[in-house]
Amino acid sequence: MKLVAEGREDGIRTAISLNDRQRLTIPDGMWQLMFSIPGWFPVAEEA
Repeated sequence: MKLVAEGREDGIRTAISLNDRQRLTIPDGMWQLMFSIPGWFPVAEEA
């Protein structure tokens, strides 16, 4: 909400990158579930 309040909507992430796993500290089971259901989480293209 802070980004919206500051008018920085372009800073809101709308997809998750497979490279974000360590930084986001998502438990293994949740990570596997998130990517086992097609379309549940948008996946960003790898750079």
